[in-house]
Amino acid sequence: MNKKFKARAICWLACCLISALASSNAVSDTIYFEDFSGAGGQHTLTDSLEDFAGATWVANGFATDDGNLYVGQAEGSATLPFTPSIGTVYTLSLEVTTASDRWFGIGFAENASTGDFNRPQDRFAQSGTNQIGGVSWFLLRPGTSNTAQQVEIFGGPGTDNVIPDDGTDFSGPAVTRTMQVILDAAADPTGNTFEANFLIDGVSVSSGFQVVDVPVASITTVGFTFEGPDGSGTGPAIVVDNFMLEDDSVSGSSVPPDSFSVFRGITVSAMLSDFTSSDDQTGQFNPGFTINNTEAPVWLIFDGNASAATEFFVESQAGTPGLTLTIEAFAWATSSYDELGSLDETFNTDSVFAVPVTAADHVDSDGSVRGRVGWRQTGFTINFPWEVRVDNVGWNQ
Repeated sequence: MNKKFKARAICWLACCLISALASSNAVSDTIYFEDFSGAGGQHTLTDSLEDFAGATWVANGFATDDGNLYVGQAEGSATLPFTPSIGTVYTLSLEVTTASDRWFGIGFAENASTGDFNRPQDRFAQSGTNQIGGVSWFLLRPGTSNTAQQVEIFGGPGTDNVIPDDGTDFSGPAVTRTMQVILDAAADPTGNTFEANFLIDGVSVSSGFQVVDVPVASITTVGFTFEGPDGSGTGPAIVVDNFMLEDDSVSGSSVPPDSFSVFRGITVSAMLSDFTSSDDQTGQFNPGFTINNTEAPVWLIFDGNASAATEFFVESQAGTPGLTLTIEAFAWATSSYDELGSLDETFNTDSVFAVPVTAADHVDSDGSVRGRVGWRQTGFTINFPWEVRVDNVGWNQ
């Protein structure tokens, strides 16, 4: 499984080290990184990021591997495949140096670039059949004196669902700025919407997180897009550097459980250490006996101590489609469980589901916390007995 949890921080380390903070169970996960260290020239941004899932850029011919987008009359996009998981927070960042009156943008999209550098439709701004269809993306155009056009933000697809910017004036000479999009796919457990925050140099230009009324599942790529130099091909250069996509699912730190029990189900293999970090060591369970099919045949209970808990999370997967995962938190005042959310469990690929907990209800006076996680069949399965695999459980605080 991919590591899913990390401290909410942008680590501008030259080598983008992935580090684990054992004391807080926080893990930094870089999904993609591109430093644009190539020799340049048209059609050169095609390298495979072998250290990061082996993905390969699909890019407009003017998106070069040295990051210089000024090669003639350039416009288009460069994309990498990306499928966000519901319950996870991602940070996309890119450095851009520009004073152009032509826009440059970053974000996510419904489809990949065509790689056709002579096709105006090959931009995030276009949506519909055979278009990229940018989702949760924004553009920077510092070369215009019209502050209303210097930053434009879109929920998408394309230029639909405009999100107002804060009106900051970015005009002036070419300087290097860091553009960021934080995509919070944990904001809506159903995945029908998500929230996003758009930042330049660490400051939000969207007045914080905004709801994007687009399904998380519609996103299949991530990358950057550009209108290019002026129509004559003689406009100023746009230079990009340090493209990075990170898994940023934990704000602060996470606390692992200090005990677990199987309320219902058959243990295939499990020990406490399987659940205390995102390390590919999983606890594995088969369904147990139930009286009716509305009951979950696998229920696991986790206990811990997290006095400042704000979320309860589980990282897991199933060996079959057709299962629903449900998360509950124990309410100490009523000695009962509160259902916090449910979603379709992922098949043979890990997912992270994080749900908010309420301190007044779900954290005892001594800091004790208890969560229950269950799986039941709600659709077609390909095998029986099916298996669920749990890699990481804990409380964010």
